[in-house]
Amino acid sequence: MTAEERIKHFNKEQKKLQKLFKNKLDTENYKTAEGLIENAAFMYSSLKELQEAIAVEGYIEEYQNGNNQFGRKESTCIRVYNATVKNYYTVIKMLVSLINKDNTAPEDDTLMDFLKLN
Repeated sequence: MTAEERIKHFNKEQKKLQKLFKNKLDTENYKTAEGLIENAAFMYSSLKELQEAIAVEGYIEEYQNGNNQFGRKESTCIRVYNATVKNYYTVIKMLVSLINKDNTAPEDDTLMDFLKLN
């Protein structure tokens, strides 16, 4: 993925999340959520890029430390992916908790539908 594609994907995801949460939160909670939305969009874009890398490179990589020590290990992309996906779900959970905290937001299943798809 090129830098331009990466930025385009991030912007698209950020706009989608902004639209979802702007309709769900009052102004004060939305201001709190803006940083979380930006982080979630970045992580989502990163996860998509990591998925592509894993599809090409696989789950296992070979290593060699010195002349006699070598073998196979979990790929670096897998480790980064696993850490990022945990962080992504934590941020999404925080965003959803802001919705639950905000009783003035209109009821709508759009957010839950989005989360089920991703």
